[in-house]
Formats: sequence, C-alpha cells, structure tokens
Amino acid sequence: MTEVTQEQKARRVSVLTEAHIDVDCPRLYAYYPREGETRMEADARALDQWAKDLDELLKEHISMRGVRVTVQRQREDQCAACGNAWEVEDGHCAGCGRDVEEEAPDG
Repeated sequence: MTEVTQEQKARRVSVLTEAHIDVDCPRLYAYYPREGETRMEADARALDQWAKDLDELLKEHISMRGVRVTVQRQREDQCAACGNAWEVEDGHCAGCGRDVEEEAPDG
C-alpha cells in the first residue's frame, strides 16, 4: 500500500472486497417439510443432498447439464486515503477527515 501524506485529498475508489463462486442448481429435489420442520429447513435439506450429489459427480469427472458456476464479485466504495467505507460529511471524508477531491463527471 502506498504511504499517505496529510496533504493527500480523499477520493472515492472502488475496491474488490470479496470474490466467491456460486453454483446454481437446475432444480431442487422435491423434499417436503418433516413434522416440526419449516419449508426453509426442507429446502436446505434438499440443497444439502444436491451438494452431496454434485460433489460425487465432480469426483467422477462427469459433466452435468444445467450446472452453472459463476464468480460473484462484491465491490465497495472506499476512501483512497484511509480505506474506510466512502462517506462524505461537509466536504470531508467521514473516516479520516481529509478534504474530498472533486470527482470527474461520468461520461
């Protein structure tokens, strides 16, 4: 990380804060709630079974139609000077108090 001087102004930067893979299953198993179980618990049980089946499938190196794997990225606006979440109060960064640099217009 670069060293920050007191004279540096605060500016908004978009920072990648998380990256993960979501696997979208083509369908849920037809699980119905057991006695005392909620619908969400039954769905979670169905997903547990699906994940177990997918794991077995991947272990066998077999292709499964309908499975889609995508990388999900979460970005957050932060102050370039202090790294806190971007929030401006009276023309200053709420995290470090530095003057906010004017942003270039989009387009």
